[in-house]
Amino acid sequence: MNKTVLEWCGITFEIMDKTMFSNSVIEKDCEKILSNCYKSFSKRKLSIFDYWKYYIEYRGFGECGIHTHNAHFFTIGGYMFINGIKVGVYITPKHNYIFPLESE
Repeated sequence: MNKTVLEWCGITFEIMDKTMFSNSVIEKDCEKILSNCYKSFSKRKLSIFDYWKYYIEYRGFGECGIHTHNAHFFTIGGYMFINGIKVGVYITPKHNYIFPLESE
């Protein structure tokens, strides 16, 4: 199966053809940070989270936060604007996804 990908500012994203989760889930994701999910966390987790927080938020592309987590890893959910189009973002340890959002 061929994947459709997009290279955006040095990162490769897999483009999903349908919405992975709703706008309300994304809004809740954007509120969660590492300290909401872990009593203590490794420097590696902090480094990964800070990298994506910088890439998506501090560069002015959108917002993100913790989507899911367990003792071993976490995923990041949020949204960003690519060429003026708002898309959902879902970051896992092995994949970087973008997907269309539901109309607001």
